[in-house]
Amino acid sequence: MSDPVNITPLDTRRIFEQLGEVSADTNRRTRRRKASDMKPQKTWWAWDNYVPLGTVTIIAGTAGVGKSTILTRMAADWSRGAMEGDLYGKPTPVLMAAGEDDFQRQVVPKLIAANADLDLVEEFYVEMDTIDAHGVQTMFQLGDDLRDLREDIIDSGARVVILDPIISFMDGSPDRPKEVRAALDPVAKLAQELNVAIVCVMHWRKGHGSIAEKLSGAHAWRDICRSYIAVAKDRETGHTVAQQDKNNYGPDGDAWSYAMSICPVPVETGEYGADGAPVVEMQDFGVAIYMGPSTVTVDDLLAREKRANDGRSNGDPVRDLIIEFLDSVGESTVEKIREHVNNFDGENVGFNQSVSNITNKLSRLIKYGEVIRTKRGHYARKTLPMPFAPSDD
Repeated sequence: MSDPVNITPLDTRRIFEQLGEVSADTNRRTRRRKASDMKPQKTWWAWDNYVPLGTVTIIAGTAGVGKSTILTRMAADWSRGAMEGDLYGKPTPVLMAAGEDDFQRQVVPKLIAANADLDLVEEFYVEMDTIDAHGVQTMFQLGDDLRDLREDIIDSGARVVILDPIISFMDGSPDRPKEVRAALDPVAKLAQELNVAIVCVMHWRKGHGSIAEKLSGAHAWRDICRSYIAVAKDRETGHTVAQQDKNNYGPDGDAWSYAMSICPVPVETGEYGADGAPVVEMQDFGVAIYMGPSTVTVDDLLAREKRANDGRSNGDPVRDLIIEFLDSVGESTVEKIREHVNNFDGENVGFNQSVSNITNKLSRLIKYGEVIRTKRGHYARKTLPMPFAPSDD
C-alpha cells in the first residue's frame, strides 16, 4: 500500500483536510446509505433562479465588459436585502476578494456608487509574518487558506463569497482539468457545507467559440460550477448582456442586460488641508443599472462578432443584396438570386458570383438563422413569430 500522505490531486481527503475536518493520516473507507434514508432538501437562491446557495457560480466574459462592476452592484443589492430570492428583505453579509483591483481605490467607491451597506461588505485577505515585518498583507490562496476562509464565513455570517478573478487565488494551470478540480472541488464542498453562494469571476479565453468553449481551456470549470453566467458587450447599444448558459437547479438560457453608468463618489486624495482635515475630491466610478430581460443574447453577440470577423457582416454587399432580394420577393431560387446579385443596378453590372458562391453564402445565412430553405433549391427569409397579437391599430 502506498504512503497515505502521497495523495493524488483529486483525492477527496484533500477536500476535507483543507476544510479542517479530518487529519492527514486518517484512513479512507467507503460507505453506503439508502436514498430512502435521505430527505429531499430545498435549493436556496441568493438570486432567484440565477445564483444558487450551496454551490459555485461562475461569471465570465472578455475583459472590459463590466463583470466586476456588475459584481459590486450585486454585492450592494445583497447587502441591502434587495436581491430577489431567498435573501430578499434580509440584508446579507458579503465577503469579497479582489485579485486585480485595489479594494480601497476601486471596489469601495463602486460599492458606494451602487448604494451598498458598507458595514456588510468585507474584503478578506491574508496576513503573514516575514523575517523583517509582522502582518504583511499577501494574496489569498485556495490551496493554503481555505480553512481560514471557512472560519471567516462562519464568523461574519456571510451568505455570499465573491472571488474576482478566481484564477488569482489558485495554484496550477487553469487549462489542466486535474489542477482545476484540485483547486475548485474543496471550494464547492465548502459552499455545500455552509450553504453559501461562492461566485467566481473569470476572463474568457481568446478566439472564437461557443459560450462553453470560451470558458478557459479546461472543461472542469463548467463541470464543477452549478451555474454559469456569460457576459458580453453589445456594441450597438452599449449595454452589457448577461446570459445563463448553465443552471443545474433551474431554467437556463435567460438573458438580461445592464447599462453602465457613471456616478461621482467623494474620495480622499491622501493630502491634508490647512485645518488638518483630509482633502476630498469627486471622482467618477462605474455603476451597473439592471435593465431587465434582453431579447439579444450573448449567443447572438458571439455570432455577430464571428460574422464580422469572417466577412459576413453588414459590410458584405453580396450578403446585403441577397437579404434585400429575399425581403422583396419572399422566396426565390439560387439562379434568380444569382441573377439579381450579378445585375443589381439593371445595367448588367454586378458581382460576377457563381452558383457555388451564392449557394455557400446562402448556407452561411441559414447557419446564422437569417435565411431558411423552403424546399430543394428554394430559399426565403426567416421570420420570427410575434410575441404579442397585432393590435387593431
